[in-house]
Amino acid sequence: MTESKKKRICLFSSIFSTSGGVEATVADLANFLCKNGYDVELFSLSGTSKSQFSLDNNIQIRSISLPNVHFVQFFAQVLALFYLLFSKYDVIISNSYVSNLIACCVRVLTAKKVFIREFSNGLFLLDECSKLRLWLMKTFYPYCDYSICLSPEVSEFYRNHFLIPEKKCIWMPIPLRSSFIAETGKKAKYHNYLLYVGRLEQEKGVLRLIRLFKQVHDVFPNESLVICGDGSLRGEMEKLAIEYDIAEYVMFEGVISDLAPYYKYADATLVTSYREGQCLIIFESMVCGTPVIAFNCSTSFKMVISKDNGVLVENGDEKSFVEETIILLSDRDKRKRCSDECKKSVDNFLPEKVYKNMLEILENV
Repeated sequence: MTESKKKRICLFSSIFSTSGGVEATVADLANFLCKNGYDVELFSLSGTSKSQFSLDNNIQIRSISLPNVHFVQFFAQVLALFYLLFSKYDVIISNSYVSNLIACCVRVLTAKKVFIREFSNGLFLLDECSKLRLWLMKTFYPYCDYSICLSPEVSEFYRNHFLIPEKKCIWMPIPLRSSFIAETGKKAKYHNYLLYVGRLEQEKGVLRLIRLFKQVHDVFPNESLVICGDGSLRGEMEKLAIEYDIAEYVMFEGVISDLAPYYKYADATLVTSYREGQCLIIFESMVCGTPVIAFNCSTSFKMVISKDNGVLVENGDEKSFVEETIILLSDRDKRKRCSDECKKSVDNFLPEKVYKNMLEILENV
């Protein structure tokens, strides 16, 4: 892209103050766009630092960062609206419900192009959202230039429920984080173990994780469960492990920055969530050659997990989850085949391939 045609792009998020999967994905997109010649700024209601996400030095960061009090946050949203209205951005790519609404308001009042992006599963919105929130989405979302969804099913949902024209809806999976390093020279800390990576919260199904592992451990008494992550349910999980008499086989590692060796030497990675958007842990595990056993709690999962590279179980079918885990642990040859296929499957989710369509669209808006 020549300097004279360099577009100015704002990646707008409600919150950008944690190191979660959504924030890391937005940071990766910022680096990718900057690398491809765009002038990029990260703008949020809650700020961050460049070092937190290894952002390119050419990426600008701007945030409002007011106290997290209801009426104060409303004021921050109004400030964000006025800032975006009078900014010199060519394109705004918003990344959450609140930022999507603000960005669509900007689109109504200006000629700035707006891409709204949802990281949630979308299909759960009718159960989770208030009538007011759904009305606001139905009223303002159609004004966007493009709606980016995680899967074809979510894209169809947005067309049907929020009346976004089909030509504006594109589906784009979350790519593998470019910052994730799969190669590791570190030796295994544990042997014969199943792995869980993520927050220890209710929606992640971590209590049933302990319950399911208990049943697997009854068949494979030398198998352990290694848990990388932290959260409000850690104490309950520890108590449950003691109650099931498997505490010495459940290892709580806390938050780990270098996950590659944990993935590499695991027999399988378990995803026990009740609902997900698109779980980055699946990609990280697969790029390390470790198969994933997951409940089918997201429409995006079936685009990644197949019978050749892992196991996808009907959401809530705990009996089958345990059975499939036991089958995989019993069959070393199957684990090897899945491992080989895992690395091939991830190739389609590299950032260069996932964002290719976005670059083409940005060139023409």
